Amino acid sequence: MTSALDVSVQAATVELLGQLQRELGLSMVFVTHNLPLVRSIAQNGAVLSDGDIVEYGPTADVLADPQQPYTRELIANTPSLETATSEAMAKEARSG
Repeated sequence: MTSALDVSVQAATVELLGQLQRELGLSMVFVTHNLPLVRSIAQNGAVLSDGDIVEYGPTADVLADPQQPYTRELIANTPSLETATSEAMAKEARSG
């Protein structure tokens, strides 16, 4: 679980996992809700809904052009830096 880690520790952990993949040809199953992390570490990704795989393929393809409604919903509901910045600015403007 990387979400409970300090950001710098999380980054070091992800870098170590990537290094192990490259140097040892290591394969791993990494389960997470963190889509940016999936994008940075996984060559292939599977989207699960109620324990069933609803979409599988190269990570870039799955995240850029999702074929299943559940995958599209998951991606749409994932916060992005742009969304967070816009929401913070709107909140600040309302509180004036």
